[in-house]
Amino acid sequence: MVNDVMACFPFLSLSNFLGSCIQKQCGVKYEDMGVMSAYRAQVKLLAMKIPTQVEVNTIDQYQGRDKDLVIISTAKQSGRNNGDIWCDHRRLTVAVTRAKKKLIMLGNAKHLQDVPPFAKLFKSLDEVHVIHLESSQLGDLPSI
Repeated sequence: MVNDVMACFPFLSLSNFLGSCIQKQCGVKYEDMGVMSAYRAQVKLLAMKIPTQVEVNTIDQYQGRDKDLVIISTAKQSGRNNGDIWCDHRRLTVAVTRAKKKLIMLGNAKHLQDVPPFAKLFKSLDEVHVIHLESSQLGDLPSI
């Protein structure tokens, strides 16, 4: 079972939060974008929700490859330990090093803070590079 709202979130993020900035103002084409998740089921759902020109794969499938813009969906699978697959710091290293120019990570920071590799990553980020959104700021998400 996957998190449908989180699966849609990278696309919502792409279109609503960043709007035409990525393609028109920043000049990043869909072909130069990648979306990844740790879970195959999440990747399958993501691939159905975003433009086909955007490459969607698991983190393991991205190893050795990169894109100008990478969006990482950190959604967890229902009924599973929060950080089970993310506890391997090598997997997070692969994920965050696939972006040539821009990395966008989407997830629940409160839950990810309990996962040691994420806690270490968060400590290394300057606050200026982090955008915290509360659920009230997201507005109404479309039903899937």
